[in-house]
Amino acid sequence: PITVACVGDSIKAGYALTNAGTQSYPAQLQTLLGSAYSVQNYGNSGTTVEKVSDDTYWYSWAYNSATNSSPNIVVMMFGANDSKSWNWNAANFNSDYRALISLFQSLPTHPKVFICYTPPIYLPNAFGTTFDPVFVENTVEPAIAAIATQAGVQLIDNDTPLIDNPGLFTDGVHPNVTG
Repeated sequence: PITVACVGDSIKAGYALTNAGTQSYPAQLQTLLGSAYSVQNYGNSGTTVEKVSDDTYWYSWAYNSATNSSPNIVVMMFGANDSKSWNWNAANFNSDYRALISLFQSLPTHPKVFICYTPPIYLPNAFGTTFDPVFVENTVEPAIAAIATQAGVQLIDNDTPLIDNPGLFTDGVHPNVTG
């Protein structure tokens, strides 16, 4: 089968879903792609793509597992935890995201890499003022678009279909099964 590594934070992992093994983004992608693919979930809650942060993906179990999975395709989604005021550094977000893309592209399998917009954030949410919806929409999303262009990778829009749909979220940050 074609191996797909889904890399990212709690949104990719399926945080707050009843059964992430069957309801998460990677699980639903597996269903859509069928048995010719093996979709693996390397989402790690709380992590950032930035190397200097409160919890970086770079030194996690998920990073090690994803890079050792011999992926043919990688689907990345970061930005929510990076957007926290104490983590955000625009230059680091750009350079570290592009470095992670490059690292995956240089694996022996030379996987095709896709990156995703993070979904919108809604207030109120279960995390108080930790996440700023306006900052995510006006700063993080354009930064992700720029990274996709600079790195020459395709961008998956996980934002637009969820705008003005707070009912598709479990807690204002993490999409529910329908979301």
